[in-house]
Amino acid sequence: RFPEERLAQFTVSYCLPDSERFQLLGTEGEIEASPCYGYGEDVAISYRATLDDTTRVHVHPVVDQFAGETAYFSDCILNDQAPEPDGDEGWRDVRVIMAIERALVTGQAQTLEPLPARRVPQRDQRRAFALAEVPPYVNTESPTE
Repeated sequence: RFPEERLAQFTVSYCLPDSERFQLLGTEGEIEASPCYGYGEDVAISYRATLDDTTRVHVHPVVDQFAGETAYFSDCILNDQAPEPDGDEGWRDVRVIMAIERALVTGQAQTLEPLPARRVPQRDQRRAFALAEVPPYVNTESPTE
């Protein structure tokens, strides 16, 4: 539970059919993104937002997200700038995962002390690259087939 009796629910499963979806429901509307985490060939991140009975759908173009991330980090190194997704951001993710693991072991809700707000991604960090053509496999097959 969060302040003012707000509630969040997370479902993670390794035995259900693949689903890559983020959904946020509120008192005035909802937003759903799917797919929303993966990237690669034929993966266009999209979202649907409904507010006051009006729905907007947006589909982002397929891009090479890994190339964009690599270019951003390279720019940070070349310009002696600290990247926005730093070790502190990673630690924030890890502490949530550790709390989930404690909850699984103990069966008890876990409380995490709030952390100070931090900067968030900015539009000028974006680097867009068209998705490169996937090269043919040489003397092997796809690891997912």
